[in-house]
Amino acid sequence: MNELLIARIGFDLSSGTGWTVPVIKRADWPLGRLVVTEKGITIQTTFLRDTVLAWTEMTSVQATWTGLTICYEVAEIPHELSIVAPSLARRLRIAASKHSLPIPGW
Repeated sequence: MNELLIARIGFDLSSGTGWTVPVIKRADWPLGRLVVTEKGITIQTTFLRDTVLAWTEMTSVQATWTGLTICYEVAEIPHELSIVAPSLARRLRIAASKHSLPIPGW
């Protein structure tokens, strides 16, 4: 696996829709780790299983003030991954343009 970008992050992974959306996984900054490859991204933590997302699974990737929001679906259930990391959106845009990554919405 060729790692194009590695960053320390904090994140919240939520699942479902409605008034209350449960958080499945959470890690405060800098306990999470984001690894970007040509195939997608991997979210790693010390105590939880890795979350692996391919670029084709993602429905949208949006830059926010604090990092990124990635939306995707698994078994027709919407998921939202909110990533907190300083200047991550800028670093991901640079990696995407340098390596021609197929990021949805960019």
